[in-house]
Amino acid sequence: MSKRITWGALVKVADSAPEDFCPGRIGDVCGIRTEPFRAGIVDPARIDESTHLIYLVEFSDGTATEIPERYLAELQDGTNPRPHSQETKTEPGETF
Repeated sequence: MSKRITWGALVKVADSAPEDFCPGRIGDVCGIRTEPFRAGIVDPARIDESTHLIYLVEFSDGTATEIPERYLAELQDGTNPRPHSQETKTEPGETF
């Protein structure tokens, strides 16, 4: 299974995303839910690659919007987008 974006991740919205999803903006993931909505907390053990996730992304101006996973790329160091489907490998003490 590929790595999914997690709560607190820094992400960039794809430039090709619809205008409602704020294309090109960078923000932090502050919520995750499944589509269609199911009440309760998303249990990572029950999420597989076929699960459609919607992320609540908060931007630096305090606004937030729900964005489908396919329009997000996780940022490794705040500048370089990494598609959410790629694994991240870090060495001890290394941050991204």
